[in-house]
Amino acid sequence: VEILYGRVKRFLDMELQLRALSGRTGNEKQVAVKKQPSKKMQELSAMIAHSLDNPIYEEVPAHERRCAGVDQKFEDAKPKVMEGTVKGIGGVIEALQKKYAMHKGERVKVLGEATGLWKVEGERTIPKAQVGTGWKWVIKGAEDEAKKKAEDDAKKKAAKQEAKRKAAEAKKPEEAKEEKTSKDGKKKDADKKGGKESEQKKDKAKGKDKSKEKEKDKAKGKDKAKEQEKLKAKKSEEPRAKKKRKHSSYSDEEEEAHAADCQGTTSAYKYLSLRLAQSYYASTAEQLKLKL
Repeated sequence: VEILYGRVKRFLDMELQLRALSGRTGNEKQVAVKKQPSKKMQELSAMIAHSLDNPIYEEVPAHERRCAGVDQKFEDAKPKVMEGTVKGIGGVIEALQKKYAMHKGERVKVLGEATGLWKVEGERTIPKAQVGTGWKWVIKGAEDEAKKKAEDDAKKKAAKQEAKRKAAEAKKPEEAKEEKTSKDGKKKDADKKGGKESEQKKDKAKGKDKSKEKEKDKAKGKDKAKEQEKLKAKKSEEPRAKKKRKHSSYSDEEEEAHAADCQGTTSAYKYLSLRLAQSYYASTAEQLKLKL
């Protein structure tokens, strides 16, 4: 039955194909008309494509997980470092230079000992005397101890610096006070010096004033002495003038009378000038007589 059913189905398909071919002439062009999607569909398709290309995965919470992960313990990627525990046979030596058929930093185990030599792996020997220069002992925990010691030294150094800083900060107000007191003292000293200098200047000015006053007093004394000398000279000249008047032709009474007559007039001045000239000539004549 199934075979007959299959054959009938094939015949029906062939009949449909023949009918389709019989209805065509062979000149038709198969045109596939594609409808363009709307703007909303384009936007949705772009969003879907973007989300599929760049998915954002969120972690599933622990209480919603259906299966748990396997606890994996990863081994250390660092290779095991060879370290020793003793300085001697069974210990480890590290090369500090490229020598002893070893690279710099290469470590080997000490297997035996000879006179002045250490026998190491690879049938090599290392001289004992070159410890610290060509090679060194590698002891387990020594590097950690050195690091710890360096850290402790750094901490101690930092603590000392902090203590010094705090001490300096504590000393700052005291230093400021000392500076202030020193400045005040200097200012006072300067004021004292300035006062002394001003006093000295005042004393000098007073001394100058006194010297000027003394000079003035000396000048006044000289002027007084000159005046006294002039007065003495006048007093000494008065008797001479009297003598001259006696030798003159007019007497004192006549002169007084004549002067009284000439008072209030301009001729009095002329008269006096004439009398002076007469007296001068008379005195010169007497002097000439005395000389002769």
